[in-house]
Amino acid sequence: MRNLGLLKVLCLGGLVAAFGCGGGDNATNPNTTPTTTTSATPPTPSATATTVVVAPPPKPPLADLIKKTLGDFGAALAAHDAAKCAAAYSNDATFAEPSSQGFVEHNKDDIQKNLASLFTGFPDVKLTPTRTYMKGNEVIIEGVMTGTHTGDFMGHPATNKKIGGRYLSVLWFNDDGLIMKEHLYHDHAAMLGHLGFGDAKLRHRNVEAIPTVTLEQISTGDNAVESKNEAALRAWLGTFEKKDDKAYVAGISDDVVHADYTRPEDAKGKDAAKKAFKELTTTFPDVKMNPTSVMAIGDYVIAEVEMSGTMKGDLGSVKSSGKSGTVHLAEVFKFNHDGKIAWAGRWGSRLEFANAFGVPAKLPAAAGTKGATPPPVKK
Repeated sequence: MRNLGLLKVLCLGGLVAAFGCGGGDNATNPNTTPTTTTSATPPTPSATATTVVVAPPPKPPLADLIKKTLGDFGAALAAHDAAKCAAAYSNDATFAEPSSQGFVEHNKDDIQKNLASLFTGFPDVKLTPTRTYMKGNEVIIEGVMTGTHTGDFMGHPATNKKIGGRYLSVLWFNDDGLIMKEHLYHDHAAMLGHLGFGDAKLRHRNVEAIPTVTLEQISTGDNAVESKNEAALRAWLGTFEKKDDKAYVAGISDDVVHADYTRPEDAKGKDAAKKAFKELTTTFPDVKMNPTSVMAIGDYVIAEVEMSGTMKGDLGSVKSSGKSGTVHLAEVFKFNHDGKIAWAGRWGSRLEFANAFGVPAKLPAAAGTKGATPPPVKK
């Protein structure tokens, strides 16, 4: 997402003409031999090189370069061509996602290998964007990944079962419109659960079908409103550390909907929100919600958040471990005209949570593999 213009140098010959005139006073004398006058031979023209540098054509706007890269990536993805998909990334690109190994960065070679593995395990895999946000050199994509497990995947033979779950990808582009960094969020536990692996007691969202909705593209709006919403979101995240349930509730609408894609269903209304707030702050009395990147665009604010704390209470059926840890979340908030959160989406990995806080995941790997975490999935 890097094409530099070529300089064309043209050499043009310039001619310089020099003319000389010879002569003097010649008296007429009939007895003398006439004087023969000859013209001076013109000097050989000399050529001087003039170098003309033709400026390269202007680089297209970054937004156009980004759109082209995403278009090329989409075509390569549809063709299941891992090498062409990887061409959308700069040579020094990094990729990270929350998983059972934590939030570890990978390089461009890993990206291509992981995509090749995904295409082998799910030959009909599709990644369908449902909503995109683009601002400056950053693009955020929400979508649904679907596919059928008809090939070997992470050491697991084909089950012929279907997967279908939500993902969110955060992308940063360099000046040439290539992806230089990507953070991907989706729940590995749900993906493996759809395939029949892991703890049968662990509940997941139903397998989603390929979306048929029209892609929603969010663009920047009123800067003052966006700044206000961002400030409100940062303050709202601070209510967890302060355990300020009143400020927490004041920041959300009465009919707020929270779609946490690591949970089986959405939570609706203030009462459900208050219950979730109390549960979290009781389980993690020292919880902190630290936003590491924030984009305010239109009526939305998207934040990557590091949630850290010490697990001192039970979380549903999961018993307290007493261990401190950090997990990584991606959250999308939609604000209403009153400046309150009306809808929130959350993406994360329950495998990262299990690893960070020392609770059982019961998602066994196949023989010969280091873990049950699937490779990154793409847009």
